Amino acid sequence: MRKALTTVLIALVITTLVLAGGSGTWAQKGPIKVGLFVPQSGPLAANGKDMVNGLQLFFEEQSYRLAGREIKLINASGARTSCARDGRAPSPPIPSASGSTTT
Repeated sequence: MRKALTTVLIALVITTLVLAGGSGTWAQKGPIKVGLFVPQSGPLAANGKDMVNGLQLFFEEQSYRLAGREIKLINASGARTSCARDGRAPSPPIPSASGSTTT
């Protein structure tokens, strides 16, 4: 049993090294865009402002660089905007965003 477990573990380690050992061409180039979707008006505006300030402070401490790449913070309001009403896509496109939701 122990020998079989050791064999499986060695096979996993070798597979991981082979898959991770590829060239870095898979990585994307350019800045990392961080979208922050927070309320900027209404009763939760203070919380949204605190979230933005906290993230900006973190990025300033890191000199707006993470993993060797530049960081661009894109701030969006949690309110419905004319962009959402007329069906246009937000610009620039953001693959991922974080923040709070309000109902």
